[in-house]
Amino acid sequence: MLIINADDWGVNRTCTNRILDCYRNDRITSTTAMLFMNDSLRASEVAREHGLPVGLHLNFTREFDNTRGGAVLNDHQKRLVTYFSKSKYIRTIYNPVIRNSILYSFMSQYDEFIKIFMKTPTHVDGHHHIHLCMNIICDNIIPDNMKIRPRLCGSGGEKNICAILYGKLIDYIIHHRYRVIGSVYKLDVSRSDSKLSEIVNRAVIQNVELITHPARLEEYEYLKTESYARLISRALPGSYGSIGD
Repeated sequence: MLIINADDWGVNRTCTNRILDCYRNDRITSTTAMLFMNDSLRASEVAREHGLPVGLHLNFTREFDNTRGGAVLNDHQKRLVTYFSKSKYIRTIYNPVIRNSILYSFMSQYDEFIKIFMKTPTHVDGHHHIHLCMNIICDNIIPDNMKIRPRLCGSGGEKNICAILYGKLIDYIIHHRYRVIGSVYKLDVSRSDSKLSEIVNRAVIQNVELITHPARLEEYEYLKTESYARLISRALPGSYGSIGD
């Protein structure tokens, strides 16, 4: 099965509309929503109207665009954004100082998702893959047996020893604790057709996710091409919600 997920649902009106256009024209199969953003509320209504499968796009790396969550949540979020912006490797270190902020922000985003979408998310992934940071893993913030996005295929080529060890540890933990699919790839427009053909072939034998970002004009335009449509038609389409509980 091929899961074609569009990240950042609800981040703003343009992004939401592009993702919806792709879904209605069978260019993606699911999306993941950011909460407390400019278009979050309207996006939840649109998703319900069109039956769009939606997961939670967990966010600790970007400040919220509105005050719907309250001042306390915004303070916690600002603390997390400041912390994770220091280094791309800082997420590989467990920091007890941010423990309460992580838990508060996660629960706020998860509860808000259920409130406005009126259902639980199909799965959890993260903005900048933050759902796999060490604080999330060590404190078991995401409940066991949930469906989550595993690490990107090809992300194991790091030269930094901390990143290598972190990656191996994360892979081991999430495959024992959560429900994960076989492979995850990011759409690469620069060599789109050749790489996409390989991904589609893999989706014939296992569940595969292709991550897309229609908010980026170059990706959005590629997703609308006929060559892309022909390639993805070779695989069985689905979403995390299609994977049986």
